[in-house]
Amino acid sequence: SFSKSFDGFCDQLFLLPIYAAHEPMIEGVSSENLAKTMGSVNVKVIDGIPLAHEVVEKIGDFPEVILILGAGPLTQLAKDISELLVLRSAQRHTS
Repeated sequence: SFSKSFDGFCDQLFLLPIYAAHEPMIEGVSSENLAKTMGSVNVKVIDGIPLAHEVVEKIGDFPEVILILGAGPLTQLAKDISELLVLRSAQRHTS
């Protein structure tokens, strides 16, 4: 199942709220419930895009891969993360 597909492949997994896309919400489907089924993955549920920005800025190690799945405002979040990583990389090379 989807929830087990990250086992052994990521160090951290951040889940944002799940929203219905032009259809009714499915009862019982939420980021919190998904997190409970993730197995051995280090999962953190984040309550919205503004908090996601804060969490990403606090990540200490330079991640090798960031995968963003979703739609809507996640596109802007992906751009923001990309810009942050480029800035960090430049700072690293000038230090």
